[in-house]
Amino acid sequence: MSLNIITALFFVRAVIYFVLAGRLLSAPDSDFSRWVVSISGSIIPFTISHRHPEIYVRLLGQAFLFLAGVSVVVGGMWVFRSWKIRWITMAYAGGMVLRAGIYYLAGLASGVGSSLSGNQTSILLLGCFINAIVFGYLASYPGVKAAFEKPF
Repeated sequence: MSLNIITALFFVRAVIYFVLAGRLLSAPDSDFSRWVVSISGSIIPFTISHRHPEIYVRLLGQAFLFLAGVSVVVGGMWVFRSWKIRWITMAYAGGMVLRAGIYYLAGLASGVGSSLSGNQTSILLLGCFINAIVFGYLASYPGVKAAFEKPF
């Protein structure tokens, strides 16, 4: 049952990415596009300077479109319960937690501190928490390995 939730999350993520990409690419001058660009600092945990907003909106839309495609492929692998996807998801989730932890702690240890805003830090910690739960579940929960031996 929980594996179905993980599968559904990838398809929900793909739909969200497709909608965002469609809106950004079809109406780059809309209020919605300006709003997405204004909060992109919360979506992308680093600052991108942009002099030509229309190019930045198109680039952000293309990035969302790419992420939607990746989410569909990963969701499809989850539907068919490919044994590889369990390991790919565990490596991705664990790597994201490790990467975020290293960057965040390295910034704090250097004395410079984190250059992230309060909202970015909250989103980063929420993402790390969710990835840690997914990693722990796929790595150690009883019955997960057996679910990949008989996919349907």
